[in-house]
Amino acid sequence: MEEVAASTHGRAFFFSGASNSNSLEEGLREAVRVQNSAAARASSLQLYSNAVKLEVGATFDATVLLDSTVGENTEFSFGWTDETGVEWSVTSPSGTVYTNSSAEVSYNHQAKIATVKLAGKAEVGSWRIHVQNPPNASAQRVVLTVNSRPSAAEPPITANAWLSNSDLQVWPPRAVVYAEVTQGLSPIIGAHVVATVQGPDNQQNSYTLQLRDDGAGADLTKNDGTYSAYFTQFTGTGRYSVSAAVTNPDGTAQLKTSIAGSAAPFQDPSKMPVSTTSYQPVETFERQSAAGVFQLLDYKPGDGFPPSRITDLEVVKVSYTDRTVLLRWTAPGDDYDQGQASQYDVRMSRDTRSLRSGFDRATPVNGSMLTSGSLSNPVPAGFHEYIQVLVPLSDDKTVVFAVTAQDASGNTGGASNFVSVTFDYQDSYGEGSDGGSGPSAAMIGAIVGGVLGAALIIGVSIVIAVKISGGKTRIREIRITPRDNFGADVDLPPYSGPQGKMDSTAHA
Repeated sequence: MEEVAASTHGRAFFFSGASNSNSLEEGLREAVRVQNSAAARASSLQLYSNAVKLEVGATFDATVLLDSTVGENTEFSFGWTDETGVEWSVTSPSGTVYTNSSAEVSYNHQAKIATVKLAGKAEVGSWRIHVQNPPNASAQRVVLTVNSRPSAAEPPITANAWLSNSDLQVWPPRAVVYAEVTQGLSPIIGAHVVATVQGPDNQQNSYTLQLRDDGAGADLTKNDGTYSAYFTQFTGTGRYSVSAAVTNPDGTAQLKTSIAGSAAPFQDPSKMPVSTTSYQPVETFERQSAAGVFQLLDYKPGDGFPPSRITDLEVVKVSYTDRTVLLRWTAPGDDYDQGQASQYDVRMSRDTRSLRSGFDRATPVNGSMLTSGSLSNPVPAGFHEYIQVLVPLSDDKTVVFAVTAQDASGNTGGASNFVSVTFDYQDSYGEGSDGGSGPSAAMIGAIVGGVLGAALIIGVSIVIAVKISGGKTRIREIRITPRDNFGADVDLPPYSGPQGKMDSTAHA
């Protein structure tokens, strides 16, 4: 089944039979959901889905948030397994209570499902759900779902989850969960995205996985509205069902809107449109999406997962007087981008080529060379790591840095991107000479041109600061930040989200 889904760019779903799994209901819903953008506005969106096992007399309470972009034809559904049924109620933000005797309720007794159908626009705000297993019933599985159609006022907030691949045949696998969060054509950044993974073989175990949009680990591009993370908590071969929940509990999410400029020539350059990006706050909301299923075909006990390769090493600050360089990167984890690494290995070299061909042979940065930060006490994955390095060189040549991360089992991630700094041109350039003895504009042009030429060869981005003071022209700083030298941490997965998008724009 997974092979058929993969060959047709579809998705596979699996229900393990666990009483706390709702993958059956989510898979059925996702299988019939229309994926093209023309029908997306008319189709219902899943706001909430959960399955719980209730013992005799036990209760369950939940809160579901309806935001202003949804609310049309909202449905609250309850499913159960015991013939006795369950007792439930739904309370609106204004206090209206719906029970099994309300006129808005319809029953499917054969399927053991009750649905509250609210015609028109439902109230915006928090809706409360209460469920109780009657004293005369047996312990049973209860499934709750909330679906709502978009409102006509504005494009809805949507969430769509998918997996890197379904069949995981090689150990250790690179299993990545993705979730795209958008409103209309614009990405939503800063949302809280958590994937739930249900273990195989009727296991009651479920695992949570926070997806990030930070451009590190499994995520390829920062703040593009696509959140991702590796899943590494495999317990054996079998199928692992995955779904994702997206919320904005603290109001930090933002709608990122970009307006492209123009490359056409303008008679008046001051009137030429420029590219702009704006950010608007997003109201609190909830969305859920079924991602599909991983099928793990090979499993080996033990720690087989190395830390992720660091891809965003950068120079934050250079002190030419103290000969120190402040470096920053996003911390990987113990297992890819999960957990906490054990230590870092930072190397420095005179040139990029030497560092690329022999990272282990390059000069190591040890603790005595650090004026701040630590190589042996990494921060948790996803946080920024800072170290300040005292460069032990007496000349003014270029120094190139790279870093790897290691875990407690000795697994090592790949070498990071390279960054380099040069001490050739310092603030004291021309000091002790006449006021007009600083480098001329022509000389600065030659320097800048040479640096830019090198950039085209090795693929780097450059920051050059020029200071003109007291009749002297001085190059204040040349900072070189190379692009990713080795490529992404993972291969681009096949996109199985909504159709109509180019694959190259569908990944983190």
